[in-house]
Amino acid sequence: LTEANRPVASAAFDHFFHRGLNKPEHGWLICGACHAELTYGGYLIRFLRMPEFRAFQGAVFEHRRQERARTGDTPE
Repeated sequence: LTEANRPVASAAFDHFFHRGLNKPEHGWLICGACHAELTYGGYLIRFLRMPEFRAFQGAVFEHRRQERARTGDTPE
C-alpha cells in the first residue's frame, strides 16, 4: 500500500480459494508476480502459500477486533 493506504500500481487482488468468495478474509493484496505464480502455478504453489495467507487472515480478524473495541461494537 502507498502512504495514502491505496494499492501500489503493481498490486493485484487474489481470491485465494475461489473468485466467488470475495469477503476480505477470502482474498489478499499481493504483488503482480506472486499473483501470476498463484494463478498459473497450480494448486501446489497455492498450498505452499497457505501460511502467508493464514497470517493475512489473522491480521484481518485482528483489525476487525480492534475496530470493534474502539467503537464499542459487538460481533454479530
